[in-house]
This record gives sequence, structure tokens and C-alpha cells, in this order.
Amino acid sequence: MHGELGMFTNKFPPAPINPKRNCGSTEKVGEKLIIAFHLLSILQQSIVLRPSSIVQKILSLHSEMTTTVTIRPAFAEDAPAIMSLIRELADYENAPAEVLVNEEDVLREGFGTDPIFTVHVAETAGEVVGIALFYTGYSTWKGRMIYLDDLVVRQERRGQGIGKLLLESVFEYARQTKANLVKWQVLDWNKPAIKFYKQYPVSFDGEWLNCRIMTEALTTTTQPS
Repeated sequence: MHGELGMFTNKFPPAPINPKRNCGSTEKVGEKLIIAFHLLSILQQSIVLRPSSIVQKILSLHSEMTTTVTIRPAFAEDAPAIMSLIRELADYENAPAEVLVNEEDVLREGFGTDPIFTVHVAETAGEVVGIALFYTGYSTWKGRMIYLDDLVVRQERRGQGIGKLLLESVFEYARQTKANLVKWQVLDWNKPAIKFYKQYPVSFDGEWLNCRIMTEALTTTTQPS
């Protein structure tokens, strides 16, 4: 279900297999050079900054540089975090009542004997802060495809490149599984998401209408009037 996905990171790719292991000497040198460069920039501004401001900037920089985000396949124990992020996305899209699935559904249908979807999670400091949930489909025009159903990052962690890491992990999964197409939807009012997707060679299908029907309604709609 999870394929042969390698881990992704926002520091010194490729990411380590064990995100808790120590970095190699080359990575340490690179990180020290980057930190030294930023510290120099801060010190160059010191003539207009109060000492307390300089300390605050250095502490902020240290926190940013020492936080690693790892993208990995999800495990069953991630189900509560996955469900939480599904609900967070529904709230953001003003549709919390549309969520019918629960944690047990996620466990059974994503991690049971016959899983029907895959999840990649973004993890930092042991916390899941984002997910990409997708599954394999088939297009009669394009062949094997990946449908990305949810891409969501915790609100407080947005704007840090985590969504980019998650999306590109799906692209890599598509390449590894020889899918010809990656497909997803975005609401027309979600301008930040549209702007984000435009950094890739994405086509937006404005002429198509989405059609759906709940199976519970079929008993009354399948018979001709």
C-alpha cells in the first residue's frame, strides 16, 4: 500500500531513514554555514536593532533551523491525527457536517487487510502536522492515475513549505508506481491554494462539472418517475 516511498525533508535532502539519527559531517558543515550566514545578516542589522531584538531573532532562527519535517508513509497509529486533519480541512472549507467517516473507518479502510487509500504524513518532533491522502484510479484516456483527495497542513504550520513536501511526495509516488496522471480538486475561492498549485505545470479544468450521488439516495432516484 505504501510503495517504496523514500522520506523527504526540508533540510539537506535526501532525508535520513531514521529522522532521529545524527546527521553526517557534510550536513553539519552545511548547516553551520547556513546558520553563520544568517547570524552575520542579523549582526549587520544590529546598528538599528535593540539587543533584545537581536536575541529574539537569533532564538527564532535557531528554532527554525533545528526543526526537521519528515515525510513518511502513515501507520495505523497515525489514524487519530489523520482524522483530526480531515476534520480541520472540512472546517476550513466550511463543510464540517459533510464528514461521515470516523477513526475506525480510517483504520479499516486505510490500514486493514484490503486498504483502499494511501496516506503520507508530515511529522516534526514526533507530531503529525500534515497529510496527503490519495488512491490509485484509472483514466480511460490517460491510464493509471493517482487521485489526491486531501492535502492539509495544520493551520499554525502553514507557509513553511510542508504542503510542498507532501505534494511532491505524491508526485514521486506517482512516478514510482508508473502513474501517468495526478489529479485533485481545489475550491474556486481558495486563492492561496490555487496560487500554490500554479508553481507546478498544472491544468485547471474549468469546463467540467463535478457529479456525485449518495448511495442512500439511490432507492428513490433510480426508478423512473
